Amino acid sequence: MKYTELIESCRKSIEKGCCGGCQGIEQEEYQGDPNCPYRIPSAQQSIAQIKLNLRNRRQKMKYKFEIDKRLAGANEFIKKAYSNRHAGNNLKQEEQEYIKWCIRKQLGNLKIDKPVIGRFTWIEGNKRRDLDNICFAKKFILDALVQSGVLVDDNRKIVTNFIDSFEYADKSKVIVELEEI
Repeated sequence: MKYTELIESCRKSIEKGCCGGCQGIEQEEYQGDPNCPYRIPSAQQSIAQIKLNLRNRRQKMKYKFEIDKRLAGANEFIKKAYSNRHAGNNLKQEEQEYIKWCIRKQLGNLKIDKPVIGRFTWIEGNKRRDLDNICFAKKFILDALVQSGVLVDDNRKIVTNFIDSFEYADKSKVIVELEEI
């Protein structure tokens, strides 16, 4: 692809409001946009960013974040809910606040406006909990993604499918991958 085509593609992207990187071919011609989210310092890096964005548009975007703790399972939630009608909700809210913090820390202000497939890798420290008990926390994760604004909703039009896999290691955590379809 020629540089002029890249620049034209960039201009079109800017007109549509979805900037594909700043404009510029030669360093002396470079005009960085102060509103550009990429904050690219040179013309060569601008062109590299435009190429990357054009390539990414042809590929399905994937987003990944980790929750570095063991989330409450179904049994813990049910036990809290039966002990006190507010305790179950408090547990859910506490888990969601931590998940939202992880999302903001790792994904920033990401907004996904396309349908996604969710891939959840549940890493547990031992094999004591049943698999369905572990992945119950998916509800907390999906609700936190909606509350943080990453997903518009967690209905079937937005989250079209999800895949759970389970591993065992010294430290429990959850790896969440969202793939646009």
